[in-house]
Amino acid sequence: MLLVQLADLGDLMLAGPAITHLRHTHPEDRFTLLTKPSNEALASHLADDLLLADKNLFDDPFSILRPRALTVLARLGWKLRRARYEEVIIFHHLVTRWGRLKFAALALATGAPVRRGLDNGHGWFLTDAVTDRGFGARHEAGYFGALSKGTEPVPLHVDREAARRLLHDKEVRGAFVLMHPGSGTYSTARRWPLEFFGEVADQLWHERRLRTVVVGGAGEEALAAKLVAGRDGWTSSVAGMTELPALAGLLSESILFVGNDGGVAQLAFLLCRPSVVIYGPTSPATWGPQSANARAVMLDLPCSPCFYRFKDLGTPKGCATRECLWSLRPDQVLEAIADVLSEQRAA
Repeated sequence: MLLVQLADLGDLMLAGPAITHLRHTHPEDRFTLLTKPSNEALASHLADDLLLADKNLFDDPFSILRPRALTVLARLGWKLRRARYEEVIIFHHLVTRWGRLKFAALALATGAPVRRGLDNGHGWFLTDAVTDRGFGARHEAGYFGALSKGTEPVPLHVDREAARRLLHDKEVRGAFVLMHPGSGTYSTARRWPLEFFGEVADQLWHERRLRTVVVGGAGEEALAAKLVAGRDGWTSSVAGMTELPALAGLLSESILFVGNDGGVAQLAFLLCRPSVVIYGPTSPATWGPQSANARAVMLDLPCSPCFYRFKDLGTPKGCATRECLWSLRPDQVLEAIADVLSEQRAA
């Protein structure tokens, strides 16, 4: 069986419980996961075999004409056809015209007699479809779970020892909050202002004596360093220092995660960690927490969410004013933090 999830790590995490259920209910099948190279750490726990392809090579119709893209495409097509899959499941929405064409070509190239996916009215190439009523009508985990007809916990490796070594190196002792001021590689429009994160870190230290450990992926080191600058007594950065198991370990060691909508937030949700996550251009109805120990903080504005709305792409780069994030004050986030921490103490 071929499973297709070519988005970023957060989306693969959302598909993870559905994929795990498929493996448990079809133990006789061999599963191949087609995903991005950056997702390999998690993908290796989800499937028997991996096909890694850089989706960015095919982001627009003209990119496919580049020699490198043509080479990758030819090799991928040959592998897909040669494997003779009986079934292919596409864990994606059919949002843009180009995207629909790509997924149709991919599914048909496999020659699989069963082609399952989400149908928003453009899934003519699917033989087995789940109705896609648009973003927000159902949580992403719900859509993906419907494709697999169930969900189960993901067998994710949590490396607490690696996390503890990092904390020791940074001289972090006692309770701490894990903070992610970034948002991954897809859209920086999801980032709450850095100075607001700084105010939250300051209040957590001065009022609760909670240190803040800042995390981030490749390319977010400078962002984390800027947040830590001038706060050496109560903040530390491990941005760029954590593989997925160590990041999972840090989340498990922390008393709370605070951050933007993105892959780290989805990992916190997957691990059922206490969390406060900030939303602006995106919707918690689609990507938000589903556990009682997590909170989504978002302003009620008529323009928000502004990308991935209903069945359309919307505006992934956000707007010029970012009112949905700039008008969301630190006090509102601190209130949500206080709520989650008080529930932890009461539990």
